[in-house]
Amino acid sequence: MKRYSYSEFVFSFPSPCSFDPNPLQRHTFWTIVIGGTFTWTAIYGVNQSQVQRYIACKSRFHAKMSLYINLVGLWAILVCATLCGLSLYSIYKDCDPWTAKQVSALDQLMPYLVLDILHDFPGVPGLFVASAYSGTLSTVSSSINALAAVTVEDLIRPYFKSLSEKKLSWISMGMSMSGKYLFHFSISSERKGKKEAILFDL
Repeated sequence: MKRYSYSEFVFSFPSPCSFDPNPLQRHTFWTIVIGGTFTWTAIYGVNQSQVQRYIACKSRFHAKMSLYINLVGLWAILVCATLCGLSLYSIYKDCDPWTAKQVSALDQLMPYLVLDILHDFPGVPGLFVASAYSGTLSTVSSSINALAAVTVEDLIRPYFKSLSEKKLSWISMGMSMSGKYLFHFSISSERKGKKEAILFDL
């Protein structure tokens, strides 16, 4: 595999300590602080799937405690993600798999690393893929269920008042199952090529 200098390395992003006010720069102090504030406020403040969880709590105290526990888990995830990035840099700093065409996308670097260093341990790479996939499914399923609930409450119930609660419940579950089916269908379409993936996503 060809060796590359640090300047050619895939992880050479602008320093987050930069105070450049240019909003077109991806990682600067201002884009991280200002953009991060709006991003996390939207996720935990007004996101429908999150608000639905808050409402499901017994009291405001339980809702606050759930957020504090979630914060600890979020910190753990960020620490693990940082360590994964440092591991990628440490192992591939002189040999970039993406530039060497060993992977076709940047988000394939971590699975490539797992397969590279754990190929002598049968089943372990599969556990990594299963863990990543299950984490994605939990987030997607919450969003799909929230979307189904909003659709039933705001678009179907006001115009079809004769429907019973049981029928509305069946409609909501049917929409959730349809959304999950389309999600799996879109993932499988990526193997068919870019044109087919775009077509199925649309």
